[in-house]
Amino acid sequence: MIALVIFVLFLVPSLAPAQMFSRQQQAVKYTILNNANALAYIEPGPTQQSTLYADGSVIDLQTESVTWPILADDKTDLTQDQFKIMVKTAKNHFDNDPNKIIISKGGSRGLDIQFVVSSPPSGAQAAINAVAAYIESLFSDPVTVVITLGFESMSPGILGSTSSSYASSVTWANTRTGLVAGMDHDDTIQNYLPSGSTIPVRYDGNSGTVTNEGRCFFTKANYRATIGTASGDAADMTINSDFNWDYDPSNGITSGYYCFQSVLAHEIGHVLGFTSGADFRNNDIETLDVYRFQLSDGSGDYNPDTLAEFQTTARMVDQNKPGTNDDVNSDIISVEYQMSDGDPYQCSHFSQGNVNGIMQPAVSSGTTYYPNFYKTPDTTMLDAIGWDFPIMYTLTITINPVGMGTVIKNPDNASYPSGQMVQLTANPISGWWFDYWGGDLSGSTNPASILMNGNKNIIANFKIKPADTTPPVTTSSLAGTVGQNGWYISDVTVTLSATDPPDVFDLGGDGYTGLSGVNHTYYKIDSGTWKKYTTPFVISVNGQHIVSYYSDDIAGNVETEKSVSIKIDKTAPTITLTKQQIDLFNVKFSAQVNDETSGIDRVEFSLDGQLQYNDTQSPYEWTWTGLGDYTVTATAFDVAGNSQGQSMSTPVEQIQTINFLQLQMIKQLMILSLLKQLHT
Repeated sequence: MIALVIFVLFLVPSLAPAQMFSRQQQAVKYTILNNANALAYIEPGPTQQSTLYADGSVIDLQTESVTWPILADDKTDLTQDQFKIMVKTAKNHFDNDPNKIIISKGGSRGLDIQFVVSSPPSGAQAAINAVAAYIESLFSDPVTVVITLGFESMSPGILGSTSSSYASSVTWANTRTGLVAGMDHDDTIQNYLPSGSTIPVRYDGNSGTVTNEGRCFFTKANYRATIGTASGDAADMTINSDFNWDYDPSNGITSGYYCFQSVLAHEIGHVLGFTSGADFRNNDIETLDVYRFQLSDGSGDYNPDTLAEFQTTARMVDQNKPGTNDDVNSDIISVEYQMSDGDPYQCSHFSQGNVNGIMQPAVSSGTTYYPNFYKTPDTTMLDAIGWDFPIMYTLTITINPVGMGTVIKNPDNASYPSGQMVQLTANPISGWWFDYWGGDLSGSTNPASILMNGNKNIIANFKIKPADTTPPVTTSSLAGTVGQNGWYISDVTVTLSATDPPDVFDLGGDGYTGLSGVNHTYYKIDSGTWKKYTTPFVISVNGQHIVSYYSDDIAGNVETEKSVSIKIDKTAPTITLTKQQIDLFNVKFSAQVNDETSGIDRVEFSLDGQLQYNDTQSPYEWTWTGLGDYTVTATAFDVAGNSQGQSMSTPVEQIQTINFLQLQMIKQLMILSLLKQLHT
């Protein structure tokens, strides 16, 4: 279980001259706070100027830093000097890290939480952004909160440290004026804060003595949201990288791991001002303490019951008193929350186990506050110390007629901040149509969006849908290697596409198109059985096929059956080439061919690659006349465009000696042979 302890940086405004000397003298030295469960030490810082929101006046702010650990449990053996060295070492490592990045989600409604992170481990950046965005969505104060965050190996039992910058010694008059002037739309209790220049406080729980306190301490983030301007970072944080951190709580927290987002959201709560002067200050209050009272009435009626008592009853800012049973509370009259009294947990928290809030002092490993980290007690008290809720508006949806449809809101919230855009999607029930928007939204666009700049009342109007009487339309497309004459010479992929054409209706003068939608598509190949079509299918068998198909729609309309013819021949014809020598000069070449699917289209005869004859009828023959050594090729083509060829050589007559007379005789014989061929 983590004992969540704050680690704070303070900014101190100037005091009245009579107070300034003693207060500044107190701040210029290291101050070690003697808490059994605390290792806090204080260091002074520079002075800066601040402009007050209420009247525009300028005051001086002196800074100081107060450093506290986040403990894994409420006790540690670490000495104060060891803790001081550890913190300074982590700070030096952060300052010298060249890999720092800025994580800034940015809020459209004002609050912007920015992190400057040193070498974040895997998953940390998204987790930091998620927490910042969540908190930004809760508050509308137009301020920027800059937090530096480093990951460092630290001492066992130390989960890390957090440093919140403070504006200290803000006069009570300026405190009250700022809290009242900064009230948001739902605030009232600030009007009943003690008037005048002081607030009554009991610094000793065992005594009824009341101190009229004239000042209050604010975290810088809280001061900037409520009182006035302040420059510089709001906080420094260091996380012990030796611990097991689960950065993504959306799927639960791994056993033995701590929810990083929950711890980060808790520490940011302290940065925003969820702190008490009872922890480490000597007779001083912080903003949250203006609502801190003794829980039991006791002899002095210390727990106010009315707004009048709230104005005059002394606040109780002391540790472990009047008892050790968390006998203190944060009280705004309309509601009160029990607080920790410093034993065993720090006062800057709700009472452990008694308030459902993330600002309880301890959280066990394996648990998370995700996704809505801040509960009602957390936001209620942050609102009381000056953080403003955005103005929220309601969005009311009316269905007309009742029950004939629904409307989905995105985002789907009970209320919306000013400026939020909300998308509305109307969904009719079966047999009905969305007609148009009414109330604060007009038109028939669906989905439609509306700007939340006030409370909105929207009417979603629906009408009964006329019957769909038009059947679907299915088309087919074929994919494959196209041959000739309408044949494919490869497998063929068949794709069926169905649409449901709209019916056009005249509903009260507005044209509406309606369709019920395609239900199923069916097909069969040749004389096979009907099948439900889901994906494209392939036909690979040679031959001529008929694919029949149709579709039906949801309304029950059935399309007239359609068909497409598919012819496939993927096989080349067979060919056997033979030759017959008729005489010395003539050779007949014959091609025996066959094609079982698309049939023979022609046989081409070529001589050494040059086409000589194209035969389109059986028998497929060609007679060559001549002498010499040549190659004859016969190529058979089927109707689909497939082809197959075979070659052989011409005969060669070896003539050793040819005299002139013999040569003349050969020429005459060749002429006679040619004439004979022409005559026949």
